[in-house]
Amino acid sequence: IDKQHGWVVGNNGVILRTENGGGDWVVINSPTNENLRAVEFLNENTGVAAGDNGALIKTEDAGLTWEMIALNSTISFCDISIAGQKIWIIGDDNNSGDLFCSNDGGNTWEMIYTMTAPNNWFSSIYFTDEENGCLTQCFTSFWWSGTIIKTSHDGGLTWNEGITIYNDWLGSMSFCNSSIGYCKGYYDGCYKTEDGGLTWTV
Repeated sequence: IDKQHGWVVGNNGVILRTENGGGDWVVINSPTNENLRAVEFLNENTGVAAGDNGALIKTEDAGLTWEMIALNSTISFCDISIAGQKIWIIGDDNNSGDLFCSNDGGNTWEMIYTMTAPNNWFSSIYFTDEENGCLTQCFTSFWWSGTIIKTSHDGGLTWNEGITIYNDWLGSMSFCNSSIGYCKGYYDGCYKTEDGGLTWTV
């Protein structure tokens, strides 16, 4: 969350915290044994982490204590994005994918978008502000594999299919500003957009 304070989450509910730029890491008590896949902080005090089987946890005291948040989902979450007081989390079970959103800093949640397609899965999400974001949806079939990069301009309620990148699965997406962003491919490719996710180049 700044040059000195950072977080790592991982398998079996592990939560690690650093206060010296990564020089040392301290294990924090976790309320879950599920594998955690993503962690993000709204500010220095409030953060959320998510993982397998619908696991979602939240802290409001700079990570000293965490509590479970109950969601009516067993989806395995893989990524989190935060803009302002809005939080988005995505997950899938390889046959469907769900996008949950909180408009109040993680206190209440609503499933706002779902994807049902065999052998498709969500891999990353990033919002540059409370309305505009990108989502990667990987797929595999008998003939093709690749990633569909979708864009939303209404906070994730609806998604437009921008482009499809074949023969690579994309994830780990991040933006420098509202226009310029990068996305890492599974097969060593790196992709860049300069128009908010509408088009991407290697």
